[in-house]
Amino acid sequence: MSSVFNKLSVTYRIISSCKRQIIVQRSVSSAQEKLHGYENEFQKEEIRQFDAGSYEVPKNYDLSKIVNEIKNGQGFFVLKGVFSKDEIDAAKEVVDYCTYNKRVDTNTDTNQYAKHNSYGGMKAGGIIWRLIGKGEIFERLAQHPATLEITRALLGPKSQLSSYMSNTVLPGMGGQLPHLDYPYYDGFFPTSESNMQRPLLSVAFMIMLSKFDVENGGTAFRPGSQRNPTYPHDKEDFFRNMVQLEGEPGDVGIFAASTQHCAMQNNGTEPRVGIVQSMVPIYMQPYHDIKLPEDHMTKASADLKTILAHGHPYPMKHG
Repeated sequence: MSSVFNKLSVTYRIISSCKRQIIVQRSVSSAQEKLHGYENEFQKEEIRQFDAGSYEVPKNYDLSKIVNEIKNGQGFFVLKGVFSKDEIDAAKEVVDYCTYNKRVDTNTDTNQYAKHNSYGGMKAGGIIWRLIGKGEIFERLAQHPATLEITRALLGPKSQLSSYMSNTVLPGMGGQLPHLDYPYYDGFFPTSESNMQRPLLSVAFMIMLSKFDVENGGTAFRPGSQRNPTYPHDKEDFFRNMVQLEGEPGDVGIFAASTQHCAMQNNGTEPRVGIVQSMVPIYMQPYHDIKLPEDHMTKASADLKTILAHGHPYPMKHG
């Protein structure tokens, strides 16, 4: 296996005791200020050999197998044990607060192909956009060495963040219509759908903050549909051939944006919560304009600067 995990041979400090400083208060007046104060405080207790820094090593990581599955296989793959319980709990605390107290539908694309991005309507569940800037935990999740290596293998070394959002599906909430993700939208390609055959233009990582299973409506995919991308106009055909994503909190579902998919109805008793991190090549217009203040970027890691396309020279601006 050729990967970042067997290329490094450095002694790293393991976080075995993590004191989380969760500053999310019920007071609406102080919520905005407190969310930006959310952080982790680590206590170093032991040293051992570990090739992923302070991150977990996924249990079934095999770069060549994953890349082949996304491009030529089913179009999706579940990576097991990517994030620790502390990381998942920290992210879910903020996602839950924003979902139940601050969610506003900011989807500005009213075309039919983007209707799924208004998922949740006026209900308490639904989508929270642009997680970067809502807590340092989201910067950390976006920079896992495994997901970055997979992205670079599929899309190129300077791949960037296209969108970064959470989705909360409450018990009883219905599902989405089957769809493809940006940029595989109706009207974005020449008339014949055969012209959608291009190099893979986007890959997404579904970070599971809760259990995903058939009962609670784990994301449905039509296996192999990314090999010949077409928009799923025939909904009945999609549901006859779909399979559902299943996994535990901390697992990550990886899928090509050109794979037909949709969120399913939650028939369980608990919310289903996930984060979707979508990546595109540097030469593509991202789905969202995701930026952090310049004073924040001066302290940012090289990986964070890369996935936010910080300092990218295009498009050029001429007087």
